[in-house]
Formats: sequence, C-alpha cells, structure tokens
Amino acid sequence: MKNNSVAAVLAIVLTYGLGAFAWGSTIVENFDYGSSVIAPISSGIAGDGWAGAWSGGGAQNAAYLPSAQLTYGGAGYDNALNPATTGGAGHDSGSPNPAAISNRFFSTTLTGAVWISALVKYSNVGGLPADSQVLLWLRSDASAASYISIRTGAKADLRFNGTDTLSTQTYAENDVHLLLAKLTVNPSGNDSIDFWVDPDLTGGEAGLPTPVLSAGSADAFGTGLTGLGISFYDDGYIDAIRVSNDADGFQQVVGVPEPGSLSLLGASLLACVFARHR
Repeated sequence: MKNNSVAAVLAIVLTYGLGAFAWGSTIVENFDYGSSVIAPISSGIAGDGWAGAWSGGGAQNAAYLPSAQLTYGGAGYDNALNPATTGGAGHDSGSPNPAAISNRFFSTTLTGAVWISALVKYSNVGGLPADSQVLLWLRSDASAASYISIRTGAKADLRFNGTDTLSTQTYAENDVHLLLAKLTVNPSGNDSIDFWVDPDLTGGEAGLPTPVLSAGSADAFGTGLTGLGISFYDDGYIDAIRVSNDADGFQQVVGVPEPGSLSLLGASLLACVFARHR
C-alpha cells in the first residue's frame, strides 16, 4: 500500500508539477546558424512559427555575428533556452550609421495578448551616444510603425502607432538588457502595449513592476502582429527573441514557471516524502 501511495504522488508530480514547465508554441530566434563567419542576416527557414528567413538589411549592415551570443544576468530569466553555441545579430559595418532594417514574418498572424522578449546590448564606440540604438520593430498591416528599443541617449523608446515616447531612466552601455513587452492586439482596433526594460521577474507576471512605458487606445497593429524587424547603430546587438500568444505567454518568453506552479511542485514533493516516511 505504501508503494502505491508513493507511486500515486509521483504521478501527481509528473502530471501537474512538471507540466508547469512545459513549453508551448513559442516563436524563437536564437540566431543558431551553425556558422563561424559573419554573414548577412538572411538565414533561417520556414517552420517553428516563422514563414521564412530574414529579408532586407544588407551584408554591411544587419549581420549574423557568431560571437554576439548574449546572456542576461537578471533573476528569473532562463538563459538555458539560448544555447551558448549560438550567435546573435548586430551591426558590424564599422560605421555609426544605422543598419538597414531586416524583417522576418510569422507563419500565422498573432492576436490577443502577445508577449515578446529579447536581449539587447549597445556600445558607443562610434562616438555618437545620442544615436546609439537597438530596435525591435513590431510588424503589422497598420500604416504607422511601432517598435520597442533602447536608443536616443540610452533611454527606452516606445513607438506606438507612429508616436515615440522616451523613458526618464537610462540604461548602461556594454550591459545586456532584457526588453519585455505585452501587446494587446485587437483586430477591430484599440490596441495597447506595456514595455519593460530589465524588470524584476521573480514575482511572475502578477508581480511585474509598473511598465517603463505604456501606450494604447489606437489601432496600432491592424489585423494582428505579422512579424518582427531589427535594426541597429554601430555595435548594437540583439539575441534570444521570443514571442508567444499562448495563455502562459509570459512564462514562455522568460523561461521560468510562475510562483504558483513552483508551489504546486514543492507541495507535491513534500507529499511524496511524507508518504514515503509513513
């Protein structure tokens, strides 16, 4: 009977506890192109939520950089989902001029609550700190452009429906920063976005701090989010892009379970120990 009890509790742990760590249909770009040389950012194939490879940009602007893999040091983010063997994307032309925008589109238009995360880094070695930038464009069939970024004097910049808003905070160069955004995409209009930079993730979605920037009440994303774009100034880098409109989208893009899921797993393990002791 004792063995049966232990087996039953273990089944609960496997079914519910480990299930809290399951990943859904997240769209991921880790720039894992298996190359040791700098190349135009035109790699990647259709599948895993993408409609095809990157397009646009150019060999001297937006580029795949095998040494530009980024690792984020903030608590609550899982770097294991971005293998250390991958590279990143950046601007490596030796000029402070901005890289041409490269775009990659999804196989399905995304609506509802869409979570997006990306790791970014910039350095002002080009001598133009006011022009430093790393931008993640939010593609749709809307007429006005939107993006999340760090730019313009090292501040967070949210462009929503063609209008820019800058943060009062600044973000250090040569550090890896986490961009996190939650989009509410309504095909009939009234879209919104919340944008964080380096937020405290340890309290889960419910424990997120006030967004650095927010905007809403406009049809900024048309019928839905269709893809992403990337652009940089000299020595700007981006890596580990994750997108999800699943019910657990926040968990999907930061890579750790919600606190409630951890509590369930812990309770199941304690029950297993107690049953074994009896």
